[in-house]
Amino acid sequence: MVITKEERSSAVEITPLTKSLRGSFKAAKDFDYKEELSKGLSEKYLSHE
Repeated sequence: MVITKEERSSAVEITPLTKSLRGSFKAAKDFDYKEELSKGLSEKYLSHE
């Protein structure tokens, strides 16, 4: 039995800051941001001896 139904909006509001940053970063077509993020986080948290 469903008592309530939650309406989900498919439209996401983009903030003015996000709009101003759009297009400000150019990356190579084969740029893998997940790999770079992983490297950065590993360096930050795992390189402390």
